Amino acid sequence: MPHWKLAELDNEQLAIVHEAEQSLHLDYLLLYRESDAHAAAFRPPPELRFARLSDSEMECLQGMEKNLGAVAIAYERAAG
Repeated sequence: MPHWKLAELDNEQLAIVHEAEQSLHLDYLLLYRESDAHAAAFRPPPELRFARLSDSEMECLQGMEKNLGAVAIAYERAAG
């Protein structure tokens, strides 16, 4: 079973992620990469939930994932 860890990104890649966060009005966009090493599980704080995305927003993220070689998870702040 593969292990996943937060992706280590260079400044150019971070700029791409930041642009996607702003364009899609996301609070947080985290990227993960598969790892051979066991990494500590990341659990988002309870005030975050998975963001609801339209089909076109999903396509945008899928293109970014392919470009960066990582899996993106979009989060938004939970109301309340």
